[in-house]
Amino acid sequence: MVQTLPRLPALGAEIPLHLDPRLVNSRALRLRRLAQLTPAQRSALILERNPVLTAFPRLEWERLSITSAFAVLYGASSRHGAQVELAVMHGILASAGCSKGYLDHADMCIRNVLNNVHQTFEIATARRIRSRWTFGKLGDATRT
Repeated sequence: MVQTLPRLPALGAEIPLHLDPRLVNSRALRLRRLAQLTPAQRSALILERNPVLTAFPRLEWERLSITSAFAVLYGASSRHGAQVELAVMHGILASAGCSKGYLDHADMCIRNVLNNVHQTFEIATARRIRSRWTFGKLGDATRT
């Protein structure tokens, strides 16, 4: 019998312990284990880590590449203040059929923009950009 960690009941993707990337600390081992999982198992890990993403039922999380799944689960996107928004961006672009290279580039660019907004305007999250600042205020502050 193969032992597995508990899963969210709705997801139902069983992951054997010897393939579970959550049980290792090494970046290389996590990436290798993610590569051995099926797309359904990778998407189950993503939805388990960020349950709020289940609010987007039309996004095809199974279409995420291995590196995109790694970025959402363990990479720079997973540690960013806007991790949910970055995960949704990955899901949208993957569902639209964008290439892995395009996804990686978009992730890096959006993180850079958010980091610059944080440093320049002292806004920590994408939610605060939408809720506390109007486009006019940001537009005035960025004119040269």
